[in-house]
Amino acid sequence: MIELWGTFSVRDHLVDRAFVADVLLYDRLVIPTLPEDAPETDWPPEWNLKKQKALLGDLGELAIPIPWDKDRRDAWQKRFDDTRVEERRLSRASATTTIKCDATAARNWNSDEQAFWCTRQLLRDCANEVEDNKLFRKLRVTNRARPGSDLEAVSAYPSYDAFAHDVPQAGSAKPTGDKQSLNPTTVFGWKFFVPDSAERGEDEDRKLLEKTLKLARTTEFAEMRGNFYLWWSDVVESGLSAAEAKADMEKRIAEYQKLINGQKWKTAARYAIRVADAFSGGLGLVNEVAAAGAEAFLGSADILAEERLKGENAPARLKVAAIFHDARARLGWK
Repeated sequence: MIELWGTFSVRDHLVDRAFVADVLLYDRLVIPTLPEDAPETDWPPEWNLKKQKALLGDLGELAIPIPWDKDRRDAWQKRFDDTRVEERRLSRASATTTIKCDATAARNWNSDEQAFWCTRQLLRDCANEVEDNKLFRKLRVTNRARPGSDLEAVSAYPSYDAFAHDVPQAGSAKPTGDKQSLNPTTVFGWKFFVPDSAERGEDEDRKLLEKTLKLARTTEFAEMRGNFYLWWSDVVESGLSAAEAKADMEKRIAEYQKLINGQKWKTAARYAIRVADAFSGGLGLVNEVAAAGAEAFLGSADILAEERLKGENAPARLKVAAIFHDARARLGWK
């Protein structure tokens, strides 16, 4: 089974319905935040620390904090906000890869060693040993909660616009007509539902998050999600035909819909898109694939056609994945 962690930015809590869809997509949400003992003046006011702390409290054990102090902000944030898209892509990829290494090291820690011997770069509070020990224990518990699972970390984007900021060529390629070169493994989309209401505002958003968390914390849902991502990895490796992928995925969609219907929510549809290797050079023919044949290719299961992305220009360790939602309409998928 795969345990998927989504890595977020310091500003992702500022969007409407923050984290409501994300707790259904990810097992853990890795979120940069101000260390406990740091003065609040160290946190830019436009990042709304009060709202973030409230949401972190709601997320509880599902959130993994990154102590984002001034030194760390100086070292990383400039890269995240760089005007060059290549630098933004690589910095996000590098951070995600580092977080996976940190979490894996802590989860597989040898009990004969001292906790502070575990080398971690981002999932560590270097300024406060007490808080760092708390974070280390939390990382350890995540492994005991689902023993034997394979941890994957991806860059989490709250919207297509946020993703396109780092990968502006998304969907911009011209059709080539060469359908034989497309591989149904790299860009992968599916439909899911989240609780919704006509009311707006932070209070209503937190009520919706509370509803979603009840489902996200159930063993049944976590296992279904883990098996889904394991299936996705198997498709990548096995070379299943489009027809086989469609038939298998439709069964999984039906099971998921049954579980969601049992919640008696008023729901809104979301379309999650998973993109592998997106940071290694762009999305190539994604738009052409979707527009030219996605519906006929995979039909009602809402798997979107894919292509093998170009990965020659990036080190293997930077070929991370990204997941974002609310993207389907923006990319022209019907």
